[in-house]
Amino acid sequence: MSSLTPAQISQIKTLSPYLDPHVLLAFLKSHAPGTDRVQEQLTEKTLISKKESWDKVEDEFKNNKLLSLLNNHHEYQRLRQEKGFTLERLNEDRGITMGDCKKVFQFAKMQYEMGKYKDAEKYLFALKEILTTEQYTQTEFCLQIFWGLLNCEILLQREKETLEFTTLRKMKDFIEKLLSDQVHNYQETMNHKAWLLHQVLVYSFTNPHHHTEKRSSNPISLFGQILVDRSQVGQGYLNIIQIRCQYLLKYLIASLIMSGNFEAIGEILLPVIQQEKSKFTDVYTRFVETVYDQFDFAAALELTKELAAAANEDLLLKSHASEIQAQAVLLIFQVKSKLYKTVNLKEVVEVSGIKSEEEVRSRFEENLKREGVSIDYNAETHVLSIVGQLKDQKAKIYNKTTELVKRTNQLYQHYQQQMIFLSDNLGGTSKQ
Repeated sequence: MSSLTPAQISQIKTLSPYLDPHVLLAFLKSHAPGTDRVQEQLTEKTLISKKESWDKVEDEFKNNKLLSLLNNHHEYQRLRQEKGFTLERLNEDRGITMGDCKKVFQFAKMQYEMGKYKDAEKYLFALKEILTTEQYTQTEFCLQIFWGLLNCEILLQREKETLEFTTLRKMKDFIEKLLSDQVHNYQETMNHKAWLLHQVLVYSFTNPHHHTEKRSSNPISLFGQILVDRSQVGQGYLNIIQIRCQYLLKYLIASLIMSGNFEAIGEILLPVIQQEKSKFTDVYTRFVETVYDQFDFAAALELTKELAAAANEDLLLKSHASEIQAQAVLLIFQVKSKLYKTVNLKEVVEVSGIKSEEEVRSRFEENLKREGVSIDYNAETHVLSIVGQLKDQKAKIYNKTTELVKRTNQLYQHYQQQMIFLSDNLGGTSKQ
């Protein structure tokens, strides 16, 4: 790792335990020059370089009835169209059993280990469809299928909507169900959530679709979304950062800044940053406090340069450094405009590095409309004015305080469960 800085080497060591080896290998190949030796070691642990064993794998599974069906594209599609692609129907018509499904899963795993991610995805996707009605009785097996599917989608660089709507939401439900059914204990559930966050982290900041014009479709927004959009994933994932992975705060802030989700930074993230300040702080958390707590906009503008510099030293953020700085400047002026009701877009262009005033205006309008604010624009003076009523500030402060109390209670409950787990599994604790 000679071409990497000590901080980057530390970053790889921190992320590695949470990443699937194939996802880690792809990340190192694309974003970590000078890691050839580590890449070789990872490759040796897979079947990618062991081509002599591939034929043996094919022979071992070639007589599986379900696998033969999936490899018959015409018949496979016909059954899907006729809604006959369920385990119940396949069992009645062809004698296919859950055992056949598990063998196909093993075959898909072998394809994955060989680096044949597209083939693995095909078989895993088919299993997901076949077992739709078995998800409540075979939840643990279905979660394994979805883990494989998620990794394939990350490695094949699928679009954000594919991960978000077909995979992540189901995985979240499975993880919670296994906890409520007492199949997984609390620690196992926390592990699954931490692994999920790190897989999505790598996907969000390395996916080439991040240049899409529609910010809601930008993969970078997915990491922030999974943490702050409670309608999708609930509260548990943000707790993972506070309890186990405070270093992810930096990436959460970067994700929210780049996707223009500024309101979530002030309303959801600021209390978390302040709670965790004694354990973790960096230029990203200081930037958020400077803008939303101290309202020191001049100091915040200076910090945007440090944001970009820190991003340039980070393997995940390096290619996004200039965009992070530009969006951070936009955030500052947006918060400032909500206080003073106007903003000069010409000044924003000069400071942010965004090429055109039209682009700045478009981003402002998109972000402010999301927050329920009406605006007016004077092309002659380059001034954008807030003309609509802002949300009730008293209500916002009350709701923010209520949310902080709620989160504190949730953290307390988590630590209580953690103590119970440790007591049950480590033979209790000694009192001093």
